[in-house]
Amino acid sequence: MASGAGRKYAVVTPARNEAGYIRHTLESVTRQTEQPAIWVIVDDGSTDETAKIVGEFAQGHRFIKLLSLTDDAKKNPDRLLWAAEVVAFNTGLAEVDMDAVDFIVKLDGDLRFGPEYFAALLDEFERDPSLGMAGGYCYEIRDGVRIIEWNPRTHVRGPTKMYRKACFEQIGGIPPVYAWDALDEIKAQMHGWRTGSFDLIVDHLKATGTIGGLLHARVRQGIGAYLLGYHPLFLFARAARLALGSPYVIGGPAFLWGYLKAAFRKLPRIADPETVRYLRAQQMGRLRGLFRGGEVGGVLGKGSGR
Repeated sequence: MASGAGRKYAVVTPARNEAGYIRHTLESVTRQTEQPAIWVIVDDGSTDETAKIVGEFAQGHRFIKLLSLTDDAKKNPDRLLWAAEVVAFNTGLAEVDMDAVDFIVKLDGDLRFGPEYFAALLDEFERDPSLGMAGGYCYEIRDGVRIIEWNPRTHVRGPTKMYRKACFEQIGGIPPVYAWDALDEIKAQMHGWRTGSFDLIVDHLKATGTIGGLLHARVRQGIGAYLLGYHPLFLFARAARLALGSPYVIGGPAFLWGYLKAAFRKLPRIADPETVRYLRAQQMGRLRGLFRGGEVGGVLGKGSGR
């Protein structure tokens, strides 16, 4: 479908030490058949050549804008719980003229995708006016083979999210909180928007990590489950499913430990009571769907535990 009115989009990329990957992302975006109106790349205190590489591309593409932030990692060592990525995203978003675009894209700097990627997403939005948030499926590359990073079809992974502007504004944008990529989705669905992943390939180039790294990710997912207010039955069902994947068996207990760790520390919930009620009702519906062959996924995707 040809580019036209109502299909203008802005991209914001928070990037930190992505020199080994961001060239692929830069090439992917600059080769799109429908290019963004503006692409703000926020160098979030990188200590490698991320900013230099982005600067080289910006010279040949006027829609790329580079912002550089100071390194606050020493002051806030846990960047995930501090939601540093979202802070950087919102800083970049302030550079976008919201009146001039119809869609907002949050895009990581370690991705690779085909030249029709954004055009295909825009087509999906055009086909379904109720679609508020969408993205492709992320894949890891292992020994030259693509392995899908599984997520429920209604979930959109944090590394690549396209928001319809009306949806983005209705949910209040992206809050700078841990598990933001689940909270935004819940709020969108509460407002009647549909969210979903489509069969579009996005290569997630940064390795997930070692077994220790995966265990740490499961613990963080458990923390996110507590902050969001998971239903207890769904919590255990989710833990059981995680035990079936890598790291096998111990992934489930690690997830539960993260939840208990957050509970012991009495971390503040990030979802209001109305949102928690909606989430729990949705989760119970998914559990009932399990017995009809449905998914036992969750709105807490892998992006919350990276």
